[in-house]
Amino acid sequence: MAGGLPVGDRAHGSFSDRISDRRIREKLVDVLEMPQELVLDFPRIVLVGNARALIENHKGLIEYTSDKVRVSVSLGELVVSGANLVIARISSDEIAVEGSISSVSFTG
Repeated sequence: MAGGLPVGDRAHGSFSDRISDRRIREKLVDVLEMPQELVLDFPRIVLVGNARALIENHKGLIEYTSDKVRVSVSLGELVVSGANLVIARISSDEIAVEGSISSVSFTG
């Protein structure tokens, strides 16, 4: 076959290819002084006291109850726990959770 790898292999990439891609992205962060969360696909979490959590760069809502909000992020899962939690705003790139927040944690 001329031209290198079959298309299927390029689509999935090997583990070493993904590690290499991540290292390239890390270098871009340093060289171009770009925000790490944008280049590396990291979530950005902004807490305002214990009353509001803004989660940017999420992958979707997993679970929502009045005492727990689970959100899919590139690193795994982000869990906001507390009381009287509500989703004040949700869009394709951010989720705003309001209420009495007692903890924010990552799993995955």
